[in-house]
Amino acid sequence: MALGQLAQRNSGRKEVRNFGRRMINDHAEANKEIRKLATQKNISLPASLSDGMKKKYNRFLRLKGAAFDKAYITLMVEDHKEDINAFRHYTGSGAGQNLVQWAKRELPVLEAHLQQA
Repeated sequence: MALGQLAQRNSGRKEVRNFGRRMINDHAEANKEIRKLATQKNISLPASLSDGMKKKYNRFLRLKGAAFDKAYITLMVEDHKEDINAFRHYTGSGAGQNLVQWAKRELPVLEAHLQQA
């Protein structure tokens, strides 16, 4: 279960649940595209969460209501800032035109997520 799905279950606020739903939908589409590009380039992607993400996820499992909302939105702001910086760097210096184009298409989506968070 992704954090967006957990937001659907554990959030106390409609706005946070809506944001979680947007994360599910937008990131599912982006993941589908990056899997296709990875397959074309013979790049294998991780099949499961990293240990760090598993720890974060397990922490969120125990949170409910306002405590969940605050922690979730804080994480979303931090993660999206990091992702935006990484995507900006990659679009300026990345290898592989298809991947650069994908990153350029996803950057406005990440920026919109950050704004909403």
